[in-house]
Amino acid sequence: RELLPHTDGRMTVCESLGRYFERNYDSRPFQTVHNVPSLRFLPDPQVLSRRNHPRRILYHGAYFVDRGLEEVMAAVRFVPQAQFIFRGSGVIEPHLRSLAEKHDVQRRVTFASPVEVDALVASASESDIGLNPFPQACHNTQFALPNKFFEYMMAGLAIGSTDLPELRMLTDQLQVGILFERCHPESFGVGLTKSRRNAYAAARDRFHWEHARGEMLSYYAAAISGS
Repeated sequence: RELLPHTDGRMTVCESLGRYFERNYDSRPFQTVHNVPSLRFLPDPQVLSRRNHPRRILYHGAYFVDRGLEEVMAAVRFVPQAQFIFRGSGVIEPHLRSLAEKHDVQRRVTFASPVEVDALVASASESDIGLNPFPQACHNTQFALPNKFFEYMMAGLAIGSTDLPELRMLTDQLQVGILFERCHPESFGVGLTKSRRNAYAAARDRFHWEHARGEMLSYYAAAISGS
């Protein structure tokens, strides 16, 4: 609140956060620079022809509370035609494993070892659907636009996300998947191929670091020159 009036430039990772600062801190506008992966990680378009049976549904990232992971585990039994992959690590992993046993879905849940950041897109490309199950627990999750959204896109996955502002805007704008509160679990299969192709094309053409870097450097130049 004290410092924003004295800034020559302001950047954040999504439009909703920028509007939040403008509204609550009487700030001048923000430039959005998305956290998107580099084109050097873009897989061959051949990944779009994969046909996994059963479908592979992926969450990759940290296992913490307020990420919707317990809810995902409870939902596994309602999607019998799919295999769920949790790739990552975190403090609630033992709890998630116990939930898999409680719901009797441990045969269809795989806890995969985490991979290096440079291997995230490649490992994700082995799946069909990527999950962003963040609940609206606080401002941090309300305005969530996680890196994994763009990593899933580049990997050619259809994306299933919680109905939160940024996730809704990009899901609808790019037609890359579904929003949980609008759809039943069985609708995962509807438009799957089209969503995957849309996601891959959007990552290839626009949502990659080489494009975002250009926007960031142009904004720096304008702020420094005072234009």
